[in-house]
Amino acid sequence: LAIGGLPLLITSRVIQGLASGLAFPAINDVYSKYSPPWERSRTASYGIAGIFVGTILAYALSGWLIRDFGWESVFYVFGVVTVLWYFLWLAFVRSGPENDRLMSDGERNYIFESLKGQKSDIEIPWLGMITSIPVYTIAFTHFCFNWGYYTLLTELPRYMELVLGFEIQVGGYLSAIPFLFQMIFVVFTAWLADSLIMRQTLTTTQVRKYFNNSALLIQAL
Repeated sequence: LAIGGLPLLITSRVIQGLASGLAFPAINDVYSKYSPPWERSRTASYGIAGIFVGTILAYALSGWLIRDFGWESVFYVFGVVTVLWYFLWLAFVRSGPENDRLMSDGERNYIFESLKGQKSDIEIPWLGMITSIPVYTIAFTHFCFNWGYYTLLTELPRYMELVLGFEIQVGGYLSAIPFLFQMIFVVFTAWLADSLIMRQTLTTTQVRKYFNNSALLIQAL
């Protein structure tokens, strides 16, 4: 049963995009409160790796769902899973260690000690952000990543089916392979980044520039 057609699909995607635009910056704030400075690359990357895990599972399951239950089943199944995930998030995730009842006192004190001297309540320089070239550079970089990611995400299954001739379930499995490697490399490069910072081989700014630029250039090629 398909409800609403194309207009409702587009509307839901717009709403989802607006919500995601708030969610990703918000989760970075959570990372900053839970992670010592020398562990932040790994903390953020483990979260990003979770996106790829979701993509891999979605590809693997979607082909089977479409084959046996029709294309509509994909939307219903993952819609329900998303709602269930939302309630799990409300039940277990907190804005900071001070409110986290699942964290041990030792771990909480370790985090608090690592964050001493860092400002948490600062006035947001809105005008400076709006006129900042680095801010626009980061936004453009993120746009480029998303362009490549979502192009691959949406077009790869069609390429597998229409160009290479794979049956839709097999194509779903094969389409998951690039995202499996992305997940592996995200975790590895995060460990490498933190290692370079801890050893003072590179500064945090240098690590961010080198890793972002190399990742985007490889993706473009």
